[in-house]
Amino acid sequence: MIPTNIFYRVVHLGHGDHSATGTVLHVDGREYIATAKHFAELLVNEVELYHEGGWVRTSVTLVGHSSLADVSVLALPESFVDTEMVVEMTQAGMIYGGEVFFL
Repeated sequence: MIPTNIFYRVVHLGHGDHSATGTVLHVDGREYIATAKHFAELLVNEVELYHEGGWVRTSVTLVGHSSLADVSVLALPESFVDTEMVVEMTQAGMIYGGEVFFL
């Protein structure tokens, strides 16, 4: 089963006719979205985020694109996910053959 604190970190992103999913991360009191590089390369300082039943346009700042994978990180100006839903981003406890979920 996917815990609530993970489920609510998966967001639907839009830009024009394009859409993607992203994962919200909290690092040092800031909120970021990890998403597909091929989607993030289309953005020019803003993205639409499906939030609480509707599309919200918000500004974003590109933190960087991975040179090794189709992954980019965007910084958000405000929080969209309750910071009380803590998720520690670590590989601790991961094992080969463990359950994996793709959202």
